[in-house]
Amino acid sequence: MSDGVNDPQQEALGELALATLALDEHDAEHAVRHLAAALGHDPRLPEAHELLAKIAARADDGGLGLFHPGERATAGRVVAFAHVLARHGRHADALTLLAQATVHDPARPWADVSWVQALDAAEIAPEHLLRVLLSVLGALPDPAPAHIARATRPYLDLARRALLAHPREALLHGAASGVARRLRELPLALAWAERGYACSPASSPRCGGATPCAPTGGSTKRCEPCEPPSGTTPTTCPSPPTSRSGSPSSVTPPKP
Repeated sequence: MSDGVNDPQQEALGELALATLALDEHDAEHAVRHLAAALGHDPRLPEAHELLAKIAARADDGGLGLFHPGERATAGRVVAFAHVLARHGRHADALTLLAQATVHDPARPWADVSWVQALDAAEIAPEHLLRVLLSVLGALPDPAPAHIARATRPYLDLARRALLAHPREALLHGAASGVARRLRELPLALAWAERGYACSPASSPRCGGATPCAPTGGSTKRCEPCEPPSGTTPTTCPSPPTSRSGSPSSVTPPKP
């Protein structure tokens, strides 16, 4: 019979109980410390996210000051702040912090949360999404073991939505392809790599130099077919969318 030791969910529930007691005693800072520890053990624990929302709602600034981590903070504290930022609509900053937590420990499902799953990638600048994917890419073994692949799969889903939202970004396609390859999604990695090459300025003079997607009337742009490297399948740039844990982690969080 397990006593809860080395069981992440049980340890998270224990920390959550202490956080609830602290909140009942009106000690919000102590509650946040235990809540962050709970998220460090189990980043997906629904009860932890419910308590975070409750604590943030009670704070005058929505929790931005209360949850803000110091110069060196646990990964759980950084992730807790990321969720607070997301509640304020600061999704780009929040994604950056989740990616930093993944670099610290790629085996934990830091990004497997509802707001990431529901995020409209069109609201995030492509260069920011590129930095997030490159951070994750650098943290992943090639190929990633099964447990790391499961934990980081939300980034693959994010990459898919990012490419739909920003279909002409060659570098973004390259980063997404790298993530897919490390997560053993080889056909998808190849397709994204080919698409990225087709939309890159260097792929062919037919791409129009620095502006591979040439206007075809009005404000709508269409990518001309580019000649891929020898031995690869010709491809065209996709059409535009119809509408828009517990251990210390070195992090530089955004200002509240």
